[in-house]
Amino acid sequence: MWEKIKKILSKGDGKCIIVEDDQPTYVIIKWEEYESMVDNCSTEMQEANRNIDHWKAENDDKKEYEVNKEKEDKAEVKIEDLPF
Repeated sequence: MWEKIKKILSKGDGKCIIVEDDQPTYVIIKWEEYESMVDNCSTEMQEANRNIDHWKAENDDKKEYEVNKEKEDKAEVKIEDLPF
């Protein structure tokens, strides 16, 4: 049976969807294509994590700046008589 399926897949692009009860249940693709998809996903995940780390670092810097700015704004103001 598997040999028949492989023969059918080799005539096309090596992909098929198995349908059971009028619903897609499985997808069959070539191993090389699957590996490529997994590698691409892993690469994209690493890039997304780098972007998140960069965004967090920028926001931490902004928060620190805002906290320092608030402290400066709330600094005590003193009024002193000038000797004139």
